[in-house]
Amino acid sequence: MPSYFENALVNYCAPTLAGLKPASLMACEKAEYPNLGALAAQYTAALRAQGLRFEVVCRCAHSSLLLVYREDMLRRRLAEPAAAALLQAAGYPAGGALAEMLARLKRRIAQNADFPHEIGVFLGYPLEDVRGFQRHKGQNFKLCGYWKVYSDVERAKRCFAQYDHCRACFAGKLAQGMSITQLLRAA
Repeated sequence: MPSYFENALVNYCAPTLAGLKPASLMACEKAEYPNLGALAAQYTAALRAQGLRFEVVCRCAHSSLLLVYREDMLRRRLAEPAAAALLQAAGYPAGGALAEMLARLKRRIAQNADFPHEIGVFLGYPLEDVRGFQRHKGQNFKLCGYWKVYSDVERAKRCFAQYDHCRACFAGKLAQGMSITQLLRAA
């Protein structure tokens, strides 16, 4: 029987677990996950060989945000020239190491009343959609799914369908009794 945590991981992070996107974000209620930091460390240790990392990026009064990411994939994404330029405009260090970029993201989340919209770069959203969200303040989008789409709707629909399929496959394997670690080691 899969744990509540593993069911939530599949629901929110399956595309990242499968290597389809660099990172996913999961909200975790403190009452449900009082030891989230230890749990993140445990899963990072278990899945390090698969390139996955689990890191708490925000702790609020009642919940925390867990960033699940593929280290190499995220590093490459943040180094893309257009992504790096967008992040530099938001105060991220030019050519910064992944640890520096994540530290800056954590500070931005902690310091801002508004959530830092550049997180879409980390999550693998198309840059045109990240810019569109910033420009339109989350309004006037063409489609809303895993993110708000401002550019290529058909590409986004194909991506959303791929993410949905991935989540359904992972959920099915969990229901058959596989754990996340078993599922990823078998892949």
